[in-house]
Amino acid sequence: RGNLLSICSGGATAIQYISNTGKVLRLLLNSGSQVSGEEMGRMIGCTRAAVGKVIETLRQQGFVIEARTRTGYQLISEPQEMIPARVEARLPEGGLGIPHIHFREIDSTNLEARRRAEQGLPHGACLSTDYQTAGRGRFNRPWVTPEAAGLLFSLFLRPSMHLSDVFSLTSLMAVAICLAVENLGGPGAAIKWPNDIMVESRKIAGILIENSLKGSDILATVIGIGVNVNQIHFAGDLQAAVSLEMMDGKKRDIETEINKLTGAFLTSYENFLALGAEKTYWS
Repeated sequence: RGNLLSICSGGATAIQYISNTGKVLRLLLNSGSQVSGEEMGRMIGCTRAAVGKVIETLRQQGFVIEARTRTGYQLISEPQEMIPARVEARLPEGGLGIPHIHFREIDSTNLEARRRAEQGLPHGACLSTDYQTAGRGRFNRPWVTPEAAGLLFSLFLRPSMHLSDVFSLTSLMAVAICLAVENLGGPGAAIKWPNDIMVESRKIAGILIENSLKGSDILATVIGIGVNVNQIHFAGDLQAAVSLEMMDGKKRDIETEINKLTGAFLTSYENFLALGAEKTYWS
């Protein structure tokens, strides 16, 4: 089903983790200068040799990392393509979006999340892709995005909440997308209930939430998100759509946009769990 770059482990569904690759990259990003393999190994709980293997893996993925005797490693540059470690390294450990599983191509990130749910996919996992062959929205309408031009990902949650709260999850993600778009300085984004995000009457994003239920309780939720990022042409029924690049002429790093959205959603989600829907939206 495509090229899997990062594989989540099985086990307890309540545990989130960041890969050693993500941890090493985070240390390199935060250091701003040289950091020794021994120090990184001590900080993340592995050997210096294991750190060296992670460094080599990062180099193979396109990261330019300089090594100096007695001073250690320094990150010089990183690739702009979607690589799970780039996302993980910028997210708080224990937050949403970890583990991050990326596919070059897949039928649908929502479908894959549902398949993996039966194998113990952990709460908070994020599945992303460059291209979907069977992307869809509500009523199974197709969602077509050119390869590596849009933001296509699914968040997997085990929320332990009642079915009556399901629309709150849609609202939380919709508000997070609106805020992310508005923070770019463009025209205000609006929610076209229940799952479309519009900018000046043109669709820029869509949300598809699917739930696994036990009676009236939600056992698992998959939140599928599609955001038009770097597209400049839309065909057929999508001619009325708009993208972030069309708004201001700027191409964007997909990894950065995922971090913005998961961070915004995490804040709203935590407020919702602590305060309830009414205080989350209106306080």
